[in-house]
Amino acid sequence: MPVHRMRPSLIFFIIALGLLNIIHSQGNGHDAHKLALFEDWIRTNAWMHSNVTLSTFPQGNGLKATSALPENTKIMTIPIDLQISRESMTKSLLSRCNDSSIDANEFMEVLKYLHDAELITIGMVIENGFDEKSLFYPYLSILSTETPQLLFAWNQKELDFLQDDQLVGLALDTARRLEYVWNKLSQSQYLPSITTNSSSLSLESFQRFYAITLSHSMWLTDNMLRIVPMAEQINHAPSHQPDSAFSAFHVRNETDGSISVFLDRNVVEGEQIYEEYDRLDNSWHLLQFGFVAEDNPYHCVVLHLVPADVHWDGTACVRQDNTYIPDKHVDQLIARYTDNSECLEQIRSFDARGIEESCSATAIASTDQTSAPALDKTLVRNAARRDSRSDPALLESLKEQLEQIEEGSTVFAADINPKRLALAIRFRLEDAKLVFKLTQIDIVDERTTTDEL
Repeated sequence: MPVHRMRPSLIFFIIALGLLNIIHSQGNGHDAHKLALFEDWIRTNAWMHSNVTLSTFPQGNGLKATSALPENTKIMTIPIDLQISRESMTKSLLSRCNDSSIDANEFMEVLKYLHDAELITIGMVIENGFDEKSLFYPYLSILSTETPQLLFAWNQKELDFLQDDQLVGLALDTARRLEYVWNKLSQSQYLPSITTNSSSLSLESFQRFYAITLSHSMWLTDNMLRIVPMAEQINHAPSHQPDSAFSAFHVRNETDGSISVFLDRNVVEGEQIYEEYDRLDNSWHLLQFGFVAEDNPYHCVVLHLVPADVHWDGTACVRQDNTYIPDKHVDQLIARYTDNSECLEQIRSFDARGIEESCSATAIASTDQTSAPALDKTLVRNAARRDSRSDPALLESLKEQLEQIEEGSTVFAADINPKRLALAIRFRLEDAKLVFKLTQIDIVDERTTTDEL
């Protein structure tokens, strides 16, 4: 049976692209010349450490250290002029309007109702149509042209392999939202009039750049969604780094708006530079970045702990240390983990202006959940043992399926993408591993609890 997840869910505004594993930046054989031009553009217009370079690895593009670098080394500072945000794309679109025959005020009136990620996406679609004439061409030219692995791009058969009603619902809602936004924009006269390359205007192009916007973006304490070219080329670490917090190593200068990036770990000469995106559950990783982290210490599984009552349905998303994440809807553009009911209602309704008005005063909580409340060990262990995912046979079956997919020994239907199937199986495997681990909790005092009655 599909699992009805009660973990914190992203309203799927800025969720993202990815591969089977933990590679954030896509590298599908990009032309080395374009990569070199991009790096030169950064070094000319920003600051980048002389012992850090952009490289291509077997899994994709990433940054490499050409000498040993210690933790906390500043490796780049990217000025606000090179950052891609709602503000910068609005300025760009206004400039394009002035160069065309359309009324800029009317166009801005249409765009103001778009979420940040959607407006940034439209801006990137338009800028991409100008090729070398765009300020951002060196960056746009290296971006993946592959079909995105985002959940919203999956078909129903692929989504069904997740066996997760909540994630599937979010994916379908996002796909519908994107199609609705694109249809509204494409039916107007604005987009064809603002670009000289009408071939760049399509739903597929909009979806592609939406995926890129989401997977390559970050947001810091100023609550602004932005893409920081070159900083977004750093991939998520394959190994957990204790006490690492994304916001501590990405610092915004409030005076000039520049963003500096610091290493969150020591790096050996010749190695790829990694960072920890944040202390996030795998459902967040899957939605926001399109990968599943193996043995993620912050992953949680939904367990039915006690009989439901009028105040609580009896479920919690439990981590391996018995802490749990409360069930709260989340909009990553404006609010995380908020008890503001009006804000949450606006988020569910996809009302961008309502969200801004209702949520802007709500402090954005850190994704650091180290202070999350702990549950009784016996309660957790017994709930895990009742869960069907605790069956060792399921664990072995999922491992075998994943191995066969990655080895290429499985035959797929024409409408099934092997990468997406592997991602879905890996997600279920990590769930099963954690549930099984929770069944093995060592409890000294074997007292009878209410859930055993």
